[in-house]
Amino acid sequence: FFRALGDRELLLAKAVLQHEADTLELNLDLFYRWLTLGDRCPDPEGVRPPRNVLYRYAGFFMNTIGGRSYLFRRSTRLRLLVSYYAVLILSDADRAGRNRYGIDILPLAQDLREEIALHPDLFFYETYLDRLASIVGHYAAHR
Repeated sequence: FFRALGDRELLLAKAVLQHEADTLELNLDLFYRWLTLGDRCPDPEGVRPPRNVLYRYAGFFMNTIGGRSYLFRRSTRLRLLVSYYAVLILSDADRAGRNRYGIDILPLAQDLREEIALHPDLFFYETYLDRLASIVGHYAAHR
């Protein structure tokens, strides 16, 4: 991450995670919505990463030993949330025909849904379960 983001941006992300733990779910939801706006909202500064970059990061977290290892060294709450948004990004890419690496989303969504079901203290708990159930249903029906 240091090479990709740079020291200043990485320190900012770390500070946000440390000092905004109470609003982590709300912030990640807002951040995900901003990331996936695409052409619906102008980005004149060009700071929003393109979808192919989001796909590569999501694939890294969900489909590599290094990415999974990184997430398992974080708090359970952060790991579940990053995994949730990564699955959403991968599913969106797959449905748009941009799943370059052929990542199988069904087992990722199934496992994540089972794990999130054990954490009813999450603010958007029902939303997470419903959205993951929809993804699981979609991929189970298309096998």
